[in-house]
Amino acid sequence: MCATFELTGERKINKQGVRLYRIRATRDIAARGVRAGDLGGWVSSTHTTTGELRIAKDAWVSHEAEIFEDACVTDSARVGGHARVCGRTLISGYARVDGWSRVYGRAHVFETAVVDGNARVGGSARVSGAAHIHDHVQVRGEACVAGEASLYDRVCVGGQARISGSAYLCGRAVIAGNAAIAEDAHFQVFETLETFEDSVELIRTALPNGEYGAQVRIGTWIGDIGSVVDQLFLCWQRHQHARCSQSEWMERALQIQKVCAQEMRMWSQIAGEAESPSFEIVGEPRGGLHRIRDSS
Repeated sequence: MCATFELTGERKINKQGVRLYRIRATRDIAARGVRAGDLGGWVSSTHTTTGELRIAKDAWVSHEAEIFEDACVTDSARVGGHARVCGRTLISGYARVDGWSRVYGRAHVFETAVVDGNARVGGSARVSGAAHIHDHVQVRGEACVAGEASLYDRVCVGGQARISGSAYLCGRAVIAGNAAIAEDAHFQVFETLETFEDSVELIRTALPNGEYGAQVRIGTWIGDIGSVVDQLFLCWQRHQHARCSQSEWMERALQIQKVCAQEMRMWSQIAGEAESPSFEIVGEPRGGLHRIRDSS
């Protein structure tokens, strides 16, 4: 296949120490709105080390985007902005990689998927369908994001996790292992609270009907709000070097549990839900704080 671009005399050495050349279109590429003579982005060569054409006849690399090593842009895909695509990655179909995003390793972005912002897609990850990866999201390992899924903020998807359907993930959510999130799930880490040794994350789940639920993550543990104090006590037992007494730790645990409960009530108020809280106060107060338990 003949190349629809050529290397110009403009060259540079990128941050990885690779020599790159500015490209120029040798004919019109109607699918990309490119005319013969238009300057594009940067590539290390016209072909990969295996002889594959770096940019297919209907694809294009624009602005300051960089394509090097054995990465390819095929079909009608486009890479633009300050994006960097390297390794043995493949951008195909009508996919778009833009912004300051990075695609590396053996990742594959295809169909009509979009990767932009400062997102990172690496390892053997696959992003397909009409999925949209934004902001500082990371997709790596053997993870797959497909369908009409949208990932924002600092979400991290790894392992062999599968995100599909119309799933919406944002905040600081971490999805790993063999987790699967599909359909119309809404998964958001709303708040991160620091304890002496472990971080506590309050996770919101929501459905299109406006109903909300919540779980709490402490390290690798995920459970309901009523189990927070017990789990934090186990953390204290594991971290005897935390430089605090058991009573100090438990007071902090009760405070964290209270904050989580307050946030959950706020979600219900925002959603216009008039239902009673899903927890109740038990026992006598300690230092002005009450222990609560799940009453749902």
